[in-house]
Amino acid sequence: MINPKERLREYLDQIIHRFLNTKSLFHELKRINSWSTPDRLETLNHGFYFFQLSVYSMTRIYLVELATMLSESEERSLIDWLKKAREHAKSVCPTRYNPNYKSERESIKAEEYQSIIDQNLSELDLHENVISRIKAWRDKLIAHLDKTFF
Repeated sequence: MINPKERLREYLDQIIHRFLNTKSLFHELKRINSWSTPDRLETLNHGFYFFQLSVYSMTRIYLVELATMLSESEERSLIDWLKKAREHAKSVCPTRYNPNYKSERESIKAEEYQSIIDQNLSELDLHENVISRIKAWRDKLIAHLDKTFF
């Protein structure tokens, strides 16, 4: 990889934005679902098709984005980034925030950084069952794409 420090920083920025968009979508889904109250029953009945289509589409987008971010086989995923950051730990020159240094960031040795990455990968492995279910649910929903509505 040419200039791994800069490339990995850009890559991480993309993953962070993907995560924030996914989280925002999840909050919007929760907000729409919170509208299902007896006080709003008449409004929901008038816009039933629109609300159902919106929830349907947003749920699928959410699942696709979440599964992509957590999948080992994807080109751009959190796991892929962690593996590349581990591989190029010396070139990255990692730092972390330390409140004792106030204005500067504290340097981390490459070995310690690799150890932190290994811990994060282990944490993700502990959730492999959930990640597999998310991917399976995504695949099932995409395989039956839009039959209900179109």
